[in-house]
Amino acid sequence: LWTMKKSIGTLLLFYLFVVLKIFPCLTKRLIHLSLHFLALYNQRALQDSADRLRTTFLSLGPEGGYLPTKTAKDVLVKTGLEKEQMRQIWNLADIDRDGLFDHEEYVVAMFLCDAVIQKGRPIPEELPTTVIPPSKRALLAARKHHF
Repeated sequence: LWTMKKSIGTLLLFYLFVVLKIFPCLTKRLIHLSLHFLALYNQRALQDSADRLRTTFLSLGPEGGYLPTKTAKDVLVKTGLEKEQMRQIWNLADIDRDGLFDHEEYVVAMFLCDAVIQKGRPIPEELPTTVIPPSKRALLAARKHHF
């Protein structure tokens, strides 16, 4: 299934390139549509991750719905990422800044780890909107507006 998703994504990018070469006037509209498609794809990938990681999260022994700090740190250490990368991911994933991961924040952290380790992507400066859990968007928006 993963290979099929990856192939479809590659094929879509190829077709987009061809269309842009043939119809340059469509560039702006196609870029907008492509970004929309990418956002939907990221949301679906994040939801898939949340569903898949629920059992793992529960097996780590959350207390009151939150992973103990040491447990969350140990999970990040096991990824093999460098200390600075783990710090950046922690700061991005701990959306409510309480020093703990709830299930949604754990999913964001694992999603970012996967993006770095499996896909070779850089860690973003800030969370892309598509990676922010819907229940945390107002919190982040308020924090951005406050600063």
